[in-house]
Amino acid sequence: MPATFKYIIRENRKNKNGTCVIYLRITCNRKLKYYNTGSRIEPTYFRDDPTPGYWIKKSQPNYQTINEDLELILEDAKGAARQLRREDKETADNIKARLVGASKDDFFAFGYDHVDQLEDDNQFWLRKQTKATLSKLAEFHGSENLSFTEVNTSF
Repeated sequence: MPATFKYIIRENRKNKNGTCVIYLRITCNRKLKYYNTGSRIEPTYFRDDPTPGYWIKKSQPNYQTINEDLELILEDAKGAARQLRREDKETADNIKARLVGASKDDFFAFGYDHVDQLEDDNQFWLRKQTKATLSKLAEFHGSENLSFTEVNTSF
């Protein structure tokens, strides 16, 4: 089932000025994740039943800027969801990780750079152990392409 997105504010988390953070709620396979957009407004300016692109009321002084920022974040989230769906890895966690900008570096490239560093430091025994671990992990995974976001407890 494809992911759904909705902007919400948590009125129970007001700061001293009475403003609340706007969150993007990501729902995928009945699992929820909240992404902090970085925008803060008073709850009275947030539309109860917003149409896409008009989440903030016009009475708020910076409504256009905030609505444009929210639109960009939503487009990024939908793009990440589409890409993850093609890779068959669409989850709320993975979508949020893409939005946060989690490392897209390759795990094996990092590992083999570490092996080279160990060789330069004359730590041959640790180098041998690390290289064996990386080769067994590549055999388990089935390929030499593994991003850091894929390495989690279920993996």
